[in-house]
Amino acid sequence: MQGTAQHFELKNAQGMRVLLTNVGAALMDIQCSDRDGNVQSLIAGFPKATDYLDPDYQNKNLCIGATVGRVAGRISKGGFTLGETYFKVPQNKGMHLHSETCGFQHQVWEVQSHTDESLVFKLKQQAGTCGYPGTVSVTASYTLSETNEITLVYEATTDADTVLNLCNHTYFNLAGGGTVKEHQLSIPSTKFLETLDNMVPTGKLLDTQEHNKDFSNQSRVGDRLGAGLDLAYALDKNHEPLRLYAPETGIEMQVSSNQLAAQVYTPPNFKGLNLRDQKFEDFPAICLEMQGYPDAPNRPEFPSVLLKPDEVYRSETTYSFKLRK
Repeated sequence: MQGTAQHFELKNAQGMRVLLTNVGAALMDIQCSDRDGNVQSLIAGFPKATDYLDPDYQNKNLCIGATVGRVAGRISKGGFTLGETYFKVPQNKGMHLHSETCGFQHQVWEVQSHTDESLVFKLKQQAGTCGYPGTVSVTASYTLSETNEITLVYEATTDADTVLNLCNHTYFNLAGGGTVKEHQLSIPSTKFLETLDNMVPTGKLLDTQEHNKDFSNQSRVGDRLGAGLDLAYALDKNHEPLRLYAPETGIEMQVSSNQLAAQVYTPPNFKGLNLRDQKFEDFPAICLEMQGYPDAPNRPEFPSVLLKPDEVYRSETTYSFKLRK
């Protein structure tokens, strides 16, 4: 990894602050006031940009707040085939997860532009990196509006056929700390992807109600949690926003996206991580990773994540924050 870790700030007249780092084009913090006027940090993050370069953290591949690529989620079978060519990618415990050590989350991105309201990072990854074909050029654009909306746009091009599936991997806790068990979540879906024990999709979609994973009506996270959530919910092309609400603070977040899957993940804890002191408890956060289907390169029945040289990849997600009284 080359480059110097830096941090940047976006702010608006409403008092919302968004802190970012060029390491992994990551969100470090989102700050806004709760219903009582207290400023809360709404995501988990490290206090300094240099913390994101710590080798121990990097080796864990936890992707805190980061831009994940080239392919978010899992790739099975040791790689994938495009045309007649098989491309082998690195394995960890028999799986390729979040592009492993070559992931965009481990790279120091360049800054293309920065104002009080917007920040654009850029990155180029050469063909052959970790086995992936095509030299890929990517931008990650963050924009903060006066209505407390954060819009994240990923755009990318390639000079050869490749696969690309980006996501942001922020760990949300709208209560500012503690646990997300009391959070209320709604997801506009009644289907999720069945997986094997190693979390690789089988290709089958399961009914959320039959497995107590249904959030089509707003539900308490703790009532559907079990041993923890790590599920990809299938979304329609023009789906309604996801909604996450913390009754402790009155803060609600709506997530609108053009992506077709929402990977919902709840880490069991943050032990061993020197995050900001937010007094986290068990199940301290929830990730809502807007992306394509996991293992799509090996599943022709899934929506394709193929990117060709004459195409522009574009992923757009907006996080809207408001208060409930």
